[in-house]
Amino acid sequence: MKFLKFIKFIFILLIVFIIFILVGSTIPCVLTKNMTQSSKDKLDKIDYYSDTEGPDRACVIETPTDALNIRIDIIKSAKSNLDITYYKITDSESSRAFLSEVVEAADRGVNIRLLLDGKISFMNGTESNNIIKSLNSHPNISCKLYNKIKPLHPWNLHMLLHDKFIIADGRMLLLGGRNIDERHFGPAEFKKPITNDRDVFIYKSKDNTSTSSVIEQVTDYMDSLWNYEHTTAIKNDNFKDAKTYFKSFLDSKAEFQKTNPKFYEKTIEDYKNSTVPTSKITLLHNPIENEKKEPWVGYSLRNLTLGAKNSVVVQTPYSTGNKDLLSAMKSVAEKSNLTIITNSAASTPNFPAFSNYLGQRQKFIDTGAKIYEYQNRDSIHGKSLIIDNKLSAVGSFNLDDRSMYLDTETMLMIDSPEFSAQLLGVMQNLMNQSLEVGPDNEYIKSQSVEPMEVSTSKKFALKLIYYIARPFQSLL
Repeated sequence: MKFLKFIKFIFILLIVFIIFILVGSTIPCVLTKNMTQSSKDKLDKIDYYSDTEGPDRACVIETPTDALNIRIDIIKSAKSNLDITYYKITDSESSRAFLSEVVEAADRGVNIRLLLDGKISFMNGTESNNIIKSLNSHPNISCKLYNKIKPLHPWNLHMLLHDKFIIADGRMLLLGGRNIDERHFGPAEFKKPITNDRDVFIYKSKDNTSTSSVIEQVTDYMDSLWNYEHTTAIKNDNFKDAKTYFKSFLDSKAEFQKTNPKFYEKTIEDYKNSTVPTSKITLLHNPIENEKKEPWVGYSLRNLTLGAKNSVVVQTPYSTGNKDLLSAMKSVAEKSNLTIITNSAASTPNFPAFSNYLGQRQKFIDTGAKIYEYQNRDSIHGKSLIIDNKLSAVGSFNLDDRSMYLDTETMLMIDSPEFSAQLLGVMQNLMNQSLEVGPDNEYIKSQSVEPMEVSTSKKFALKLIYYIARPFQSLL
């Protein structure tokens, strides 16, 4: 009898704890976080344009092949230091080939800081956790985690590190929407749908110019994240299996090079030669605190797009029916031609976020924006915008509540007609594989693009998830 009472007590305690986690993690995300006047004043003072050529050159990194190729090349070319920040690194052959380059760079004396979101071991299992421990055991590699899970502090649970960038020697920067994940690179052994994403490669080609390099801004931002009180160091410097993991990385790289030579065809000089001049590049980012955030990036992008004279072209993998977002879209569409490129029900792999958009799609149409949905087995994950074919943005920010208020986010604002032309070209390519949604919330027929078939089960799942997740839009 006593044993049964004990089991009952434990069961009740577990239920109470689960409720505590669910309520404690959700309520802070629902509460409104408005911009303070001091934040508005600070952001309003930023000048995104320049009349002279700046020190940075830029190019779009669009294809999955180039995405991994340039990451490998940047790490190979590093001589003194590397800063690597990602939401997650999933365990795969392509990821191990990437990590092999990291270890080899550390072996030749490059000092490396690796920063990941603190939920990585929880989401990706023991193996990913051991990989991070092995890397941290190298004398030239330091690993930290942002906002680790604390069961007794659930109010910070949903705040993620969503930034994705690499800085090398203060001269090169790669920043965008890709994680280190095989679905972003499409190696030969990967047979599932590819996630098409986008990065921007920045190369500092000049010194002593009137405009400072954006790489300095991103480095300062990295320092802030690295030194933040809720960014914690890995404590296992003497991980006993480190050498075994390092050898496995090298073995994986050797095999990966044989089966995937396409990722090793270009050099860093090829990518530098693809860059175009820019007048000025500016970093936009959210606050780094692990709490509901002021929407710094969203506020700045709203004001910049409201200043457009002719056109605004936006690409986002998904949107949520946020009232402020819909209001801003309507205001922009009244002043200029607003075009949105996003996923379709056929292409999306993210059911919760996309179902919120799909269930409220008529609201988006009613803003006056032209909406194009990508018709493909693969999906799009890039986050970009172009204002008047001159000012462009590329980074990690989605048009959803999570990117606005919960996660750390980074976007590079690039003043360059040449870069805007590059970016518009790749976005136009996606539009050519998309269908426009008409005023009646149905696709407008096209002679060149057929709507992709959506299975009955996926349609049902999207509709069901919309109704279930709708009250939790602030988490999507």
